[in-house]
Amino acid sequence: MSEKAPTITGVARMSDDQIREAYDPAVWTIARNAYGASLLSDALRHTDGGARQWLSHRLLDDGLDPVASGGPYLHVLLSARPCLPKIDIPLLQRLVAAGMDVNRLEGKFGRPIQTAAQFLRPPEVLDALFAFDGLDLLRVDSAGNSVRSTARRGRHFQPGLYDRVEAYLVEHGIDAPAPHPADAAGWATAEELEVTHRPDRINEPSPETGATLLLGVLHNPAVDIRTTWVPRLLAEGADATVSLVDGRNALHLALVGTGRRDPKRDAEVVQLLVAAGAEVNASADAKIGTPLNVLGRYTNKPERELTPLYDALLNATGLDPRAKVGRSKTAWDHLQKARRTRPVLVERVEQMLGD
Repeated sequence: MSEKAPTITGVARMSDDQIREAYDPAVWTIARNAYGASLLSDALRHTDGGARQWLSHRLLDDGLDPVASGGPYLHVLLSARPCLPKIDIPLLQRLVAAGMDVNRLEGKFGRPIQTAAQFLRPPEVLDALFAFDGLDLLRVDSAGNSVRSTARRGRHFQPGLYDRVEAYLVEHGIDAPAPHPADAAGWATAEELEVTHRPDRINEPSPETGATLLLGVLHNPAVDIRTTWVPRLLAEGADATVSLVDGRNALHLALVGTGRRDPKRDAEVVQLLVAAGAEVNASADAKIGTPLNVLGRYTNKPERELTPLYDALLNATGLDPRAKVGRSKTAWDHLQKARRTRPVLVERVEQMLGD
């Protein structure tokens, strides 16, 4: 029967000097922290650069096997704060050389490149990642996300990641089918939209997502693209009544509080969509609800700035806060959960209902 591994806590709070003084290779290479992880996890995320560098390399020098110990060490390193490229890049290269999987999937952090994107790693760290052979940029996880789709969604915020993904696919001869124009509109630049736009295909849905060009443009995080292209597409005959395969329609997309948002300009888009026939009470699944529920989850602006959006939706003809969502609930039932974060919206809907 093997001995239980010793537990060592508080390494993250120790200074570089304290770590060097306390270090015992026979113990530290097999010890676990309070969460059951090896001390390599504490070393890689240490906030002191000297401690991070010395302890990480020393543990590896003294025989700690990162693969055998099972930790998601690439993800740990790529999420460590602060990012220290001169220290982190050699550690990244050493971990991969020791057998760590550059494509490992780790819950909400995704693959290592997705973690690097999430934690806004600088260009030199991205360069180090894309220098590895065998990157799987196309395989999707259970939520339908791939490294490429992550890069596409973040293109307007991290263009370098998108450019590296596309260049890697070309350089390594990886066959990556071109997306449908409606899907590509979700990350395209204004110049790319102009080049690819074909008015005769304006209402052609993507076979994968059901998006038309209008819905694709509404997915785009660039406010200038949304506020320029939505009125243009509606004038050219875009159908505002269409929905994605998951049930979200144009208003759901117009009211999402992510990306670059301008409540006043986005409110004008909402008004145009309502006037063009977008269903104000359309319900996707129970988690999404109606456009009103999406508005209740708009969290990246203080509520005092959201009055134009509130006016645009709450004044829409036919809005019914008691529209059915799921089997037994209504939009109002779900909206009341936002009473603490969006009290003004909840109060205005309450007044509409006379409750």
